[in-house]
This record gives sequence, C-alpha cells and structure tokens, in this order.
Amino acid sequence: MLACVLLTVLLWSHPIAAQSGSCSLGLWQCNASSNELLVCKDSGWVTKSTCASGTVCSLNNAALFGCISGGNAPVSTTYSKRKCRPRYSTSTASELSTSRTLSVVRSSQTFSNFPTPTLPDVTIDLPTPSATQISSDAETTETPSPEIETSVTESSSPDTTTESDVVDNPVTTAIEVSTTSSDMPETTTPSVNTLTMPPMTRTSRPPTGTEIPGRKYKFIVYWGQGSGFATDGKYQLPLNEYCQTGTFDIINLSFLAVFGGQTPTKFNLNFANFGAYDNTNGPVAASVKQSFEAIGQQIRQCQNLGVKIVLALGGADGDHTVLSGMGTAFAETLHNSFFGGSSTDRPFGSDVVLDGIDWDIEDARSDPNEMVKVNQYLAGRNPGILVTAAPQCIFPDVNLGPAFVLPNAGFSFLNMQFYNNPSCQLNGNFNFDVWVSQIAIPYNIPIAIGVPGSQQSAGSGFVSAATIKSTMDTVLASSTLSPWLYGVMTWDASSTSASGLAQGIRSALDAL
Repeated sequence: MLACVLLTVLLWSHPIAAQSGSCSLGLWQCNASSNELLVCKDSGWVTKSTCASGTVCSLNNAALFGCISGGNAPVSTTYSKRKCRPRYSTSTASELSTSRTLSVVRSSQTFSNFPTPTLPDVTIDLPTPSATQISSDAETTETPSPEIETSVTESSSPDTTTESDVVDNPVTTAIEVSTTSSDMPETTTPSVNTLTMPPMTRTSRPPTGTEIPGRKYKFIVYWGQGSGFATDGKYQLPLNEYCQTGTFDIINLSFLAVFGGQTPTKFNLNFANFGAYDNTNGPVAASVKQSFEAIGQQIRQCQNLGVKIVLALGGADGDHTVLSGMGTAFAETLHNSFFGGSSTDRPFGSDVVLDGIDWDIEDARSDPNEMVKVNQYLAGRNPGILVTAAPQCIFPDVNLGPAFVLPNAGFSFLNMQFYNNPSCQLNGNFNFDVWVSQIAIPYNIPIAIGVPGSQQSAGSGFVSAATIKSTMDTVLASSTLSPWLYGVMTWDASSTSASGLAQGIRSALDAL
C-alpha cells in the first residue's frame, strides 16, 4: 500500500487573494519536476509537502488535492483555494495520511475549554435532501474522542482514511444532541450583545446610524476576495455597487489578513483585485492610500444606505494571531486605524468609522482571552459596535469556540459556516440545534446560517434559495430554536450575485 506525507490542506471557506513578492498569497501549485506541493506565502513559493515515491502531487480542481496514488500525472496548474477544495476520491486516493505539518505548534485544545451548561437537549427535524444533494462523505459521521488533538505530526505511514472521515475543519469533534424541543423552556427573543464600558469620543460617526428598515432577519455577505471569479469569470464589483442593490444588510470587508503576532501595531488589509494596504514592511505608498480612501468613501455611501460595514479579521491565509499579552495593543491598533481613534495609518480615511469586527480566525494559535480583551476594548470605546465571528459548523470550533464561553465575551452573533463540512452543513447533518443548545442559549449569541454563494465558491454545501428558505421555516417552527436565528450569511458578495442566489435569499428573508 502506498503512502505519502500529505499536508491535509484544510481549504477554508474564506480564502485570501493577497500579493507577495513573486506570487499571490493563498495560491497552491505542484512542481512537476520535484513532485512537491507548494503554497504562496509572504516570502514567495514555499514547499509544504514532498510527495513520497509512488505518489504524485495533484491539483485537480476540487476533485483531488495533494499527494495521491493511482497513476495520476502531476498537474502544474496554479489553483486558488476558492477553486481547489479537499474533495478526496476514495477510488483513486484510498490511502491518505491525515497528518498535517505546520510551522507553528498549535496549543492543546480539549473539551475543558467548553463548559457544558446544564440545559435540556434539542433536536431539529429538517427535510431530507435528495441523493444528488448529499455526497457520500456526508452519509455517516463518527463521533471522535472528546479530546481534540492539535499536535503537529509528520506521517509516512499508510492511513485508511476514507472520504467520510475527511472534512474541512482541523477538528472533527461532534456532539450528539437528542430529546425533543418540547423539553426546552420557552425563551425570549435575545437582544444583540453589547458590552457596557465607559465610552470614549469617536473621531466621527456615519451620517446615518440606522439600518435598512423593516428587516427582522439580516443578510450578511463578505466582500473583498472576489470568489465570484470562479463562478462567472468576472472580477468583483466595487463595494458600493453591492450596497446599492438593496440586497444586503451587513457587508464584512475581507480580510485584515496579517495582524497581531509580535507586531500588533502592523497589519495587511487585502482586497484582492482592489489591492492591499500593507504597513508591515514600512510606510504605505501614497497611491495605495488614495485607492483605499476611495474605498472609504464607498463605505460612507453604504452606511448612508443603512448597510453596516464590518471588518473581517483573519481568513484562510496570511499570518494572524492574537498572542498572550498582545490583545490590548492590537485592540488599540484597530480602534485607532478603523474606529474612533486616530492614527497616521487609517486606510479608509480619518472620517470613516466602521460598524464592527468579524473574527474569522482559522487556526488555533490565538489566545481566546486576548480576543475577548479586543472585543471589550472596542465595545467600550465604540458604543453599539457589532462583534461577530465565523466559526465552522463542526462543534466545538477549536479556533473560535473557546472565546464564546468566556465571561463578557460580547459576541453579537455568529456567521456560522454551514459548508465545507459535510457532517454539519445544510445538505448534510445540519446541526443548528447543537449550536443553539450549547452556545446560543447559555451565552446569548444568535446565529446566522452561512452558505456558499455559488457551487464554485466552496468545496461543498451549496444549496438553492428554496432549500435555505425551507431550512429557516423549520427553525422558525421551533419555539426553542426560532429566537436564535439572526439571518443568512453567504461567501461571498461576488459569487452570490453571479449565481443569482442573492435575490433568492433576499426574497426568502423578506417573506419570513
């Protein structure tokens, strides 16, 4: 049996199309001559895995990825993560090592990070998707050991991992919740969390602090990475054009891709074809500042239309951590650069103040206590700020979950990624009920149902607007679950618009 050292490429739902010196951050490539899997980092192309004898490196547009057996020729085409996802075929790659090699050792995360509240459990009965909607890897899911293993390993030994075992989350821990919703007491509609701390004066406020009226359930979308290019071959539109459609309520700017670490005052704000504001290696060029100030004026236009503009922190690539002792310094940087403070590095201009932050941390190096410090600092100085997060649907989310359960964490709602994880997505074993019973109710955090904007913008989980509507109807039919539905999130604006899903979701939300 053949085996290889496989980088289990956890191709997250939120990729980044940044630029390094010689390549675009987040792109993957096979070197046919050396049979190596490469990834673009800040320093250029970096070898992430060298395929063992008898295997080849392959990037086959979401069907196969990494070191595989079965006689496939190496593919040297470069793919971005928005196109290539880890969909392993058991017929041609039956032996895959699920070990991953990372440059930074992850801190251990176990269930001790997730206090179990004393609450009745709840189930949700959803319409059974058709066979064409569910891939074979979503039919069965094993419940692993409660301890979450996050150590770094290299493996050259054979593994019998099958498609049902491989999902796009570094932790495949699941919790089964049973019994009926009738066991759960009635709950009142939650209010969005805000932290109460002594406010400070902001440098400016949007001309209108209002929302689009008459919308109980919100439509949240990400803008900045242009996932729609894989859908229709067109680049994403300027931010204000998506706001002018009247379709979206909250737009998350993706991403502040590089931040924290040992230099919490520096950052790289990346918007793919609209450029990157990068002060990590020195002053930002005047032309770049001018381009981002123009985006800043678009932000003002969006806010005038009642659309909230939120800064998404992290993404699939880049280098973003909030290390122990660094939370306050990073919070000051955010406050001074994007909110009510002042700084020479204000990408959108001195008169633009954003409406919140969205944590999209997709590795487990950040300290959850420091993340909460950031939440508290910003909320205390920017009254009414939104503080959201985008965990993957597998419960618990090892990267963000520990922060949700801390005292006064201050999360407004969750943009739950119910995709790229067949064990919990809408056309799999949808686990909205688990998140409600374990996080929403005990910690007062509503949940937005996240879906891909098109078939091409995620590895799995794309569903029709009709399926989204029927899912929401089922959630709202439960007196236990209904108070915790915040709305719908999609990745991303360009793909959601290109596929036509945007208007379908808007209509579904308006009909509720």
